[in-house]
Amino acid sequence: MKKYAMALALTLFAMAVHAEPAMGQVVKLANGATMIDINGLKLQAMLAHRENYNAHSFDIFSLMAKDVVFTGQAATWQAVTFFDGDKEHYQLTSSGGADCLLHDFRLLKRGKSLTIVQADRELGDSYADKAKVTFSFYELRKNAQYDVGRPLYYFERVRTQTATQSYCDAGEAFSAELKLPERENRER
Repeated sequence: MKKYAMALALTLFAMAVHAEPAMGQVVKLANGATMIDINGLKLQAMLAHRENYNAHSFDIFSLMAKDVVFTGQAATWQAVTFFDGDKEHYQLTSSGGADCLLHDFRLLKRGKSLTIVQADRELGDSYADKAKVTFSFYELRKNAQYDVGRPLYYFERVRTQTATQSYCDAGEAFSAELKLPERENRER
């Protein structure tokens, strides 16, 4: 009986270690292009650094999808944008100061879908202050009906969540509040 209990415990532990996080698997982004395949949809993520020669350099993230816009045409690269209601953004940034990041994001792959979670902290009196962080959750959508004013693929903000604690760094808020790891190769 003890051997069975030990084997069961080890099996459950192994399953927990290898399980996909509840929110999805974090897509690792390196400086430059990262190819992503979501159920046959080819996406190219681009992460580029914007040097500022001070403590306020930042990273810029953009995303493109290769697909056919109209039947009979060849597949072309299409910009994937981010919508908050009617307000459209063409890119996301990860930025702050030498002390803490005020804005950061995570790209999450879960099954056949992509989600982006963006974290924003107000500046306050300085970059080193602690403040509440707001998480915005965006889900990938396809404009299958070709609605005027929307691109073929876009991320739509579906909800927001305020952190329960105050943080200096948005990355710390991701780790503590959403159990998502630090983004590799990030700039402060």
